Amino acid sequence: MLRDLGPEAIAEFERRNQFDIVAFARRLWARDPSVGCVAYGLGPGPEGEGTAPSILIFTGRPVAEALQDYPAEVLGVPVHLVFTGEVRASMRDSFYARPTKGGVSAGVLPDGKTGTFACVVYRREGSKRKRYILSCAHVFAWDGPSPGDWVVQPSSGDDPSEAGNEIGEYVEMAPFDPAGVNIADAAIARPFTGKVRAGVVGLKTIRNWRLRDAVQPGLEVVKSGRSDPEIREGRVIAYNGVTRWQMPGNVLTIFRDVIVTELISDAGDSGALVVAKDADNSAVGMVCATSAGHSYLVSMERLRDALGVTVSDRVWPN
Repeated sequence: MLRDLGPEAIAEFERRNQFDIVAFARRLWARDPSVGCVAYGLGPGPEGEGTAPSILIFTGRPVAEALQDYPAEVLGVPVHLVFTGEVRASMRDSFYARPTKGGVSAGVLPDGKTGTFACVVYRREGSKRKRYILSCAHVFAWDGPSPGDWVVQPSSGDDPSEAGNEIGEYVEMAPFDPAGVNIADAAIARPFTGKVRAGVVGLKTIRNWRLRDAVQPGLEVVKSGRSDPEIREGRVIAYNGVTRWQMPGNVLTIFRDVIVTELISDAGDSGALVVAKDADNSAVGMVCATSAGHSYLVSMERLRDALGVTVSDRVWPN
């Protein structure tokens, strides 16, 4: 059984039972492509709803129909089904300001996808601390742009005129293996002088960021993205998830360590920053995919691992 959802308890459960959640998800997809995500979360227990450490399976089929195809438990851990739609890579669409903050429409010329400029991030390069524009790889690199291609705000999909919309130049995307298991759907661009500034539309100052282990089911969160007329609120419902969505080249790609939230996202919200609803406004992750009633995040820790970037030098709760 799984005693709780702490990282040590999950690691002990997987080690003791030789359980691989990625392999488990692959087996489910082989027989039921409607499965969107498999993750650890809280299901109904003896003490009520949301009290039992469980394996959550997010399915596009009606739960009553899908129940017959799944066991009630795996290795002593309860299995609970959650209805969701297809997981897909995901409007403050006309917002324009210079310098601009995160939480607004952005894309890459000439024909990049429309997404969200998450925020300004920082990376140590030698003795220097350099600024970058952050979003998803499937927003900035869908058609394989070359370093130096312009990033525009709003995106060309939201403002076809494009005149004067350039805010930076594409630099790189997080490594990903189309046939393997990946940790981050992310890309960065170098901002042009005077075009961007720190901060996110609708959010207070972000003081620090959270490690994955500090993002637990039940954590209240907010996001600011292209499709949001104002910030959206929700909560984390599962983490250490395994899911898949389309990446550059239209390749269905698997990601692990995904955070699952009840935040509502719409087309163009890929790249939206998600922060904890706390006094520090601590950064939790970035929206990379969405389905009916759920948003799927890459954590700030995995963004650091993949690209070496952070929103702050301070790690919550410091």
